[in-house]
Amino acid sequence: MSKLITKEQAEQLDDRYVNTRTSILETALGHEDSRNFYYSIEDMKKFIKHVEDESNANGYENIGVRIFLGAYPANEDGNTLSTLFLTATRDNGLVNSKEIEPMNFAGPGRKKY
Repeated sequence: MSKLITKEQAEQLDDRYVNTRTSILETALGHEDSRNFYYSIEDMKKFIKHVEDESNANGYENIGVRIFLGAYPANEDGNTLSTLFLTATRDNGLVNSKEIEPMNFAGPGRKKY
């Protein structure tokens, strides 16, 4: 798989994110934010199958998945936490397939890579 990176590259990406963005976000938000998210392999497989099935039913070609950043409404402490959601795409990612339900509700985290 040509899109794999090394453990060292992943650590560099994580460190660079922390060093260039974490303090800006915490200052702007006034609290620590989520910075990684967990989906089980089973959830990912189910979502991919959902995208494939719905795309096939609609005759879509060159399908994929786009990952968006989002933010939940304020919790009981008044904090808003980041999230991400996955949405289906078609035509090699040129078009979001908005009629196919996206996936959200990952487990948020603040773990270091």
